[in-house]
Amino acid sequence: MIKPGVRVTLVLAMLGLMFGVGCSPAPTQSAWVRSNGGLAGKQEFAKAQVALALLSGAETQAIQVSVINSDAVGAYAWPGGNVYLTRGLVELLDRQELAAALAHEIGHLIADQTLNPPSSLGGTSDNRSEISADAVGAQLLGKRGIKRDVLVSMLRKVCCCPSVNSSCRRAMLERIEILSR
Repeated sequence: MIKPGVRVTLVLAMLGLMFGVGCSPAPTQSAWVRSNGGLAGKQEFAKAQVALALLSGAETQAIQVSVINSDAVGAYAWPGGNVYLTRGLVELLDRQELAAALAHEIGHLIADQTLNPPSSLGGTSDNRSEISADAVGAQLLGKRGIKRDVLVSMLRKVCCCPSVNSSCRRAMLERIEILSR
């Protein structure tokens, strides 16, 4: 049995290796970023980097965070370790909540063996994947001394946004219930 910390390191190393040898879906990501508003400015990027620094450790070494210039509230993980936050999310959340959003996305990169790009904070048709990413994210936060309540607080804020559709809202409420136990 591989220890959880070692498993995380191995998964991220494999993601980094894939990125390094050209298996990254970079052209698809570039087109996706452009179609979603392009990249935001330095201020939003700086706030995202501060949030990532709260999670610093072996699990985050291969993670690259960017901010999309969009009012929508969202976060997305791509195979290869790229995580995109929207400007709307960066403006909505405080530092620890933003770290919780990143921890959730990193959870997708660690837990989802069949990650379909991009996997998002808002949810998918398979809420099990989101619940799994929440669990891994909560563990990552706990390792850094951040309580899982911050993940719940982040989800509540995102859930209340008008841009979140009703099916995603229901799925988020289920996730909040699970995390609050």
